[in-house]
Amino acid sequence: MIHNGDDIGITEAMADIPETQTVLILHAAKQPYETAEGYQVPEIQDEHEVLVKTEHIGLNPIDWKAPDFNFAIPCLPYISGRELVGRVVRRRPSSHSRLRDGDRVLVISTDYRDLRKAAYQQYVVTADFNAARIPASVSPRAAATLGVAFVAAVLSLGVCMGVDFSGVPGAPPGPDLLTLLRGVAVDPESLPRDIRDECLAGIRDRERAVAGDWVVVWGGSSTSANIAVQLARLAGLRVVTVVDKLRHGLRLSNHSVLRPDLLVDSHDPSRAVDIIRANVGKNLRFALDTSGRESAGWLLRALRPEQDAAGAPPSPPETPRTTSPTLKHLIGLTGLPKEQAPDGVAYHTVPIKVFHEVPAVGEALVAWLEKLLESGLITPPELLGVEQGFDGINRGLDRMRRGEIRGGRMVVSLDPAGEGARAEVTRDASVPPALVDSPMAGGGGGGVEEPQQSESSVASSPEFTSQKLADTGSRRGSATLWQGGPAVSSVPRSVPDGQLASEGEVAQGSPRRGSLWQPKPEGIAVETSLS
Repeated sequence: MIHNGDDIGITEAMADIPETQTVLILHAAKQPYETAEGYQVPEIQDEHEVLVKTEHIGLNPIDWKAPDFNFAIPCLPYISGRELVGRVVRRRPSSHSRLRDGDRVLVISTDYRDLRKAAYQQYVVTADFNAARIPASVSPRAAATLGVAFVAAVLSLGVCMGVDFSGVPGAPPGPDLLTLLRGVAVDPESLPRDIRDECLAGIRDRERAVAGDWVVVWGGSSTSANIAVQLARLAGLRVVTVVDKLRHGLRLSNHSVLRPDLLVDSHDPSRAVDIIRANVGKNLRFALDTSGRESAGWLLRALRPEQDAAGAPPSPPETPRTTSPTLKHLIGLTGLPKEQAPDGVAYHTVPIKVFHEVPAVGEALVAWLEKLLESGLITPPELLGVEQGFDGINRGLDRMRRGEIRGGRMVVSLDPAGEGARAEVTRDASVPPALVDSPMAGGGGGGVEEPQQSESSVASSPEFTSQKLADTGSRRGSATLWQGGPAVSSVPRSVPDGQLASEGEVAQGSPRRGSLWQPKPEGIAVETSLS
């Protein structure tokens, strides 16, 4: 049983909660975040909520892409941040939560409209069903990289593909999300309309993925792909990973946790599709894209090779079926093909908001995450860099802008005891350093390569997906194949939908100095949307 609230100093920290705090504010698009003092500490509003003192913040690509490209910003000024690790310092006396004062927890903030829950502040409110306790065996900084990616991966596999995690051999019982969502425990009317169909009718029971089924994951170096591969292997699925082998091939092919059954280079997408067809063929029913609309289109071709094979002779008529044919399923974390889903293929968008909108789902996910961490059956992404203090957030985001953080994650520590955190930067000891850390990885100029929208941005704001980000960028790598084994009132606390910024509007800023946009005195002007 996880309980870690008996450390020295916890009582003093809980007894000294100030009325105001330091936060990191975004005042306008195309500007850096700025530190601000004197903002009120958010208040808990019901028995499910707890107050957490922030220790470590996980940085997500959307944290720099949102201000740079002016999307997923529901209001200004805005507090960002999707995941953090900290200590529970306050809860309602009448609360029956499994969380206790002093527990160290991973807070997963997919409810990005409620600024009380944003990570870029000293104190954060979270629902107890959106926070997972961290066992002593797991580094708090490493845990801060895990949250949104875990939610996206579990929902992709468990809802869109129908994987039942409740009876995985050798693993603690996990959720059977389809049974949960379609059973008496969840009122269908409680599901938001934009995700209701996906949750209730996205996949038929007889089409659910089971052990031995193949799944292709395109963009296998991303954090959500990392966790999805781990969970797919845990459930007995066979995994094809499509990735830039120049950067990540050796690392993944030797990785004790992430090594797929088939590793395919993404440098030549057409060739990648041919390799998938030749090795998996008609046995492929599931594909998960974490890169963007273009790569999702290539996955669509891989799912229906009989329709695209050049020069293939016509097939004889099939024997009449007594039941409808089994569909193939394409899940897009950052976008789906522009064309309508063809016959025999179903498109899926991951219903991220079910995590915070349906307590039973959120509770099932975080409870299972606690067990997986305690048993060592899930490994956090590699920690590639640690910065200190709120000022370190801008430094860390700059490194991400320059493309320096690939195949792992970046964390900022607010813990005064964390000055030696750089020594905690992690890698699998059996894996050579990723090519991204070598001089040749930066493309020479340190510019932003592959400015595609990350999986975490969709995980935290699916309705703000910017296809333009996902569809741009260049790919590079070899064309080889590896096969192997397994102020108090100035920041709104809750934002109504009507105040959301338009995705098509782009805020105008002055030219860059270094990598940060500088503010213009006249504020934000609207210009033509990005092409």
